[in-house]
Amino acid sequence: MLLLFHSALFAQGLDFVKRLSSIERAPLTSDALGRMFGTPAFAHLQRPVAVGAYGGTVYLFDAGTGIFYRYDRHQETLRELPKISGALKGVPSSITVTPDYSFYVADPAGRQVIHGSLDGQVLRLLSDDTNLANPVAAVFDEFGRQLLVADSLFDHIVSFNHEGWPLFAFGERGMGPEQSQVVTDMAAGPQGLYLLDRNPQVKVYTPQGKFLFGFPRHEVASPTAIAVDLHDRVYVADGFDDTIKVYLQGEYVGEFGGTGTSPGRFRFITDLHIDQHFLYVADSMNARVQVFVIERLHAKQTPPEERPLPQREGTTP
Repeated sequence: MLLLFHSALFAQGLDFVKRLSSIERAPLTSDALGRMFGTPAFAHLQRPVAVGAYGGTVYLFDAGTGIFYRYDRHQETLRELPKISGALKGVPSSITVTPDYSFYVADPAGRQVIHGSLDGQVLRLLSDDTNLANPVAAVFDEFGRQLLVADSLFDHIVSFNHEGWPLFAFGERGMGPEQSQVVTDMAAGPQGLYLLDRNPQVKVYTPQGKFLFGFPRHEVASPTAIAVDLHDRVYVADGFDDTIKVYLQGEYVGEFGGTGTSPGRFRFITDLHIDQHFLYVADSMNARVQVFVIERLHAKQTPPEERPLPQREGTTP
């Protein structure tokens, strides 16, 4: 069942984030179950760890049951995708969905990315023995027709073409402004790829591998996930205090959440995903995926396309 709430989160002035709903329990759509019981069977999420969406189609993985689901946000139903679950070698870390409703699942334990179809078929397995050892996130570049995969062992990003062949890799391990230290997650945003790691900066690259800039995220003690909205607001989940910190134009603007079980509170955020104006939060230990509505920028704020890129430390505009 999709449980609906409408409550604004006014923590530190973040009134543009409003909690909409929570995916916790929903009827399973299965012809076999329908014929057997005559009524839909219900599934309860136990430990959702990864979520991705496009339009009203949401994909998620429940590590508690080991089941990969497709959720229909309009009909509020779940469908199991057993072939995707069977292809996984461990717990996936992220899901990205393409405009044709196919999806890519980062499978760190399997050293692979699974490309699945809307009906749950495995289209291909993407791997690279030389450059891909622990894939933690994937972003589909629609314009370049490539899939970009972040690897946390080599701390770089690997590009695959639309047929699944590796093309090139960029990035390296280190503490420098253009280097990474244990990549945690990656998201697409208006200015490129936003890379999250243990280094106290969020780094932004073009899909072709050019480093653009970085900005500090000292407010986040234990980064677990990142997402970016259409207005270039960056959301970073903090496993230390179960909050989501928000940055705009490279500046910290506030946070929401905190440890708890009530609506708008979290217990161990494992994934964030933004589709249009919806923010999906894998609230793992609360056995739910919380959904928030992101409103447009206030008039006093400057849209990203009308402002210069943030400057790196030590440079001048």
